[in-house]
Amino acid sequence: MKYPDEMPMKAVLGIQYESEPVSLWERLSELSCPILIIRGSKPSSLLKPEMADKYVQYAPQSRILVFENSGHRLWHPNFNRFTTALKFFIEECNLPHSSDADQTGCMILLD
Repeated sequence: MKYPDEMPMKAVLGIQYESEPVSLWERLSELSCPILIIRGSKPSSLLKPEMADKYVQYAPQSRILVFENSGHRLWHPNFNRFTTALKFFIEECNLPHSSDADQTGCMILLD
C-alpha cells in the first residue's frame, strides 16, 4: 500500500457495493443561505446542466454560473475569473439583508 493510513481499494469498493443510495435533494430546501453553483461549459465538466438545474429546483436560493471555455478545472484557462466570482459571491453573502435576518453564511458548489 502506497500510503499506510489509506484504506485498501478492495475495502472501498466493498463498502460502495454494499451501500444504498440516499437522496438528499428534498433536504436542500432546508438551507436558507445563498448557494452559488459554478460549472464549466466544456464536455469535461462533471456537473452537467441538468444536474445544476436540479439544484435550483430544490434550492431556489441558488444560482448557476457557467464558465465558458472551462471544464472540470474551473480555474483554467482564467484563474482571475474564478477567484473574482468567488470573491464577489462571498462579499455579497456578507452584506446585511434585512429580509433574511436568519441567514448565516453561504454555500459554493463547484463542478
